[in-house]
Amino acid sequence: MENIGWSKIKTGVGYATHIPEAIKHLGSFLEEERHKAYWNIDNYVVVQSDLYEAAYYVIEPILELMEKEYTVNRLYPLRILTEIAIGGSSESIKTEKYGITTVGEACMRCLRDNRERIEKITVHDENEIEEKETLIEEIE
Repeated sequence: MENIGWSKIKTGVGYATHIPEAIKHLGSFLEEERHKAYWNIDNYVVVQSDLYEAAYYVIEPILELMEKEYTVNRLYPLRILTEIAIGGSSESIKTEKYGITTVGEACMRCLRDNRERIEKITVHDENEIEEKETLIEEIE
């Protein structure tokens, strides 16, 4: 996550300089911190189903967070990925992996390429199970 130039990546209301810290707080033991972190990401990378450049760049760090055993709750990270899967954008983005494409297409391709990782993520309660199933359905 440190090798991403967050200060140059666009969100719906500026640049993504705060996003790495918010992603770290998604893994907090405190519900209040996780909730705040969720909104500090969701309100910037996907707004009313419109995806912004930062949406593509949060996918990998969020997947990495959910793969860690000590991550207490995976509901908010899963929900962000689901919002990204549902969202769309015709804004152009240049990525190392997918070249020049739209933000929506880059996000969907990234999620589909990581489907196996998503399927392996351990979930703990009905809400997490439901959100994970919704995410997998959206990327099929």
